[in-house]
Amino acid sequence: MSKFVSLKEAVALIKDGDTIATSGICMSGVPEAIMAGIEESFLENGSPKNLTTVIAAGQGDWVDGHAYNHFAHEGMVKRAIAGHFGSAPRYSDMVGSGKMEGYNFPQGVIEDLFHEAIKGMPFHLTKLGLKTFVDPRLEGGKCNEITKEDLVSVVKLDGEEYLSYKVPKLDIGIIRGT
Repeated sequence: MSKFVSLKEAVALIKDGDTIATSGICMSGVPEAIMAGIEESFLENGSPKNLTTVIAAGQGDWVDGHAYNHFAHEGMVKRAIAGHFGSAPRYSDMVGSGKMEGYNFPQGVIEDLFHEAIKGMPFHLTKLGLKTFVDPRLEGGKCNEITKEDLVSVVKLDGEEYLSYKVPKLDIGIIRGT
């Protein structure tokens, strides 16, 4: 069996409602061709839709043409969890205007969420984000009014406070392998 599939076959593996994670920072290591192919499929077929995206670092070209800007279509993404939105301005605007749910967590926490997801862990405990906008006693990392679910909570262990981040179930990992 070949380990290689066409772009169309790869995109077809992504189902409506899946949670996807992608590699890269800005445009370095971003699986650009696949992301463009996902956009093309959505525009042609309306699928995949209602995705959740998990992005550790900003993925875009700081203008409007690449990486997560391909996902800036109403209905394509339901929820975005990111360490940085700024390098994909059209995608960021979708979050800012309430056209998709948005969470902004520390980049290092999101990297840890990837590790915890691979291990099958339900939560990640850390002090990162305590007493900042990520702390649920403040904003819980929520970026807009439509973002309701609490993905982070405060827990006490041995008298000390920690933040407990819910680990997303990752359905698809897209990694640039050129």
